[in-house]
Amino acid sequence: MMLWAAWAGATALGWAVAGVAYALAGPRDDLVQYLFLPVSAVGQWLLLRRHFARASWWLVATAGGCAVAAGALAGLQALPESLAGPPDSGVRAGLSRVADGLSLGVAQWLV
Repeated sequence: MMLWAAWAGATALGWAVAGVAYALAGPRDDLVQYLFLPVSAVGQWLLLRRHFARASWWLVATAGGCAVAAGALAGLQALPESLAGPPDSGVRAGLSRVADGLSLGVAQWLV
């Protein structure tokens, strides 16, 4: 139970740091968020390195998953309105979240 609590805390702190960095980054572009998202994996890595010899791969996997998710978002943004609705539609946002979860989840699962 203690590892789970530490994991949740490290993840929440990482998201907070990434969110602040994104907010301070300047012009808002949804793709920019993927530059800061791997920050959330640093705390997770600090926990994993105590248990696994090659825990640094967690950081690589998270960065790779973020790159794939950013590519999926760029592809969704490039779709015509006739196919995916307006740029701010819930369909695009929902598909982006599914792509985020799949790309990060699969990349980290492989580690």
